Amino acid sequence: MSIKKPRDIRSIIDIVLLILCVSIIVWAVMSLSGCSTSSPRENARAIQTQAEQQLNEAENMTTDLSVSDIQLTFKVKSKQCFGSAGCNLTVTPHITLRNSLNAYETYEITFNVYGDESGPVVNTVTVTGPDLTYHDIFIGTSNSSTKVRGKVTSVEKVLN
Repeated sequence: MSIKKPRDIRSIIDIVLLILCVSIIVWAVMSLSGCSTSSPRENARAIQTQAEQQLNEAENMTTDLSVSDIQLTFKVKSKQCFGSAGCNLTVTPHITLRNSLNAYETYEITFNVYGDESGPVVNTVTVTGPDLTYHDIFIGTSNSSTKVRGKVTSVEKVLN
């Protein structure tokens, strides 16, 4: 068998280069699109690990919230005192939850604010997943040394 004309060799080289270019393009597209070239066994392990992580996160999320899961503190935003007549305060409640909530569950947390000269002030905040809706609370104290404190009285799940 003899080697054919140089033109035939160039055609073979062109075909080999074309196949090489197509292979590189396919590899690049797969890499950029997130396709994996790993084995099915490696893919199965990766999927199992991801599922276990999601399960662990779900187990750490609270499905029911109770009064004992909530810590309540207050920040004094403004204070104006009138000598022996007492003070007017603007306070903002800050709620800390022991566990994370499911992003789709909504709760209403009701609490009493103590320190107002006319008695406890009742307030409610709404919690949906990690989002808390706070509103300032205005109270009047009988003197400037009165401390503002609070106590959570109820937690109710809001049906969506």
